[in-house]
Amino acid sequence: MKYSALIDNLREKIQTNHDYYEGCYDIKPNKGFHTLWLCGLAVIRFQEKKDITLIGVADKYYDLLELSNEVTILKQQDNWTTLLYTEEISHALQNNIDSVFKKCFIEGANDIFGCCSRYEECSNEKNCIHPDKEMARGCMYKINLDSDRIFYGVNRNID
Repeated sequence: MKYSALIDNLREKIQTNHDYYEGCYDIKPNKGFHTLWLCGLAVIRFQEKKDITLIGVADKYYDLLELSNEVTILKQQDNWTTLLYTEEISHALQNNIDSVFKKCFIEGANDIFGCCSRYEECSNEKNCIHPDKEMARGCMYKINLDSDRIFYGVNRNID
């Protein structure tokens, strides 16, 4: 699969995430490569050379992608790991992009707060229901809900 098709697949997968909001996925061209940004954070770089395609993965997301030991690491520097693009890497990215998106969703929040006035409704739904997904990124109670730690409402499971 060419990396352009992979980019399209990743976009489609992220758009189905319940935390998706307009603007949280972006591909930006740089000098000689394209960067995938999630929630304002650079995650993956794609670079085409003559005969090969290279993928750079931001080190803080590398483990979340669950890449096997059999991938070819070409270079590690400046908090990026550069790999030779393979179908195995393409599958790993597609299978694990939700974990990366979730981390970016939380880490990319500008304003952190405990919870909003919807905390009981969120508890009953077992999910953040705030209509502004970008603002909801800063909700610390959402992290608990995502971990099935519910403090309020009919689904309360923490005393």
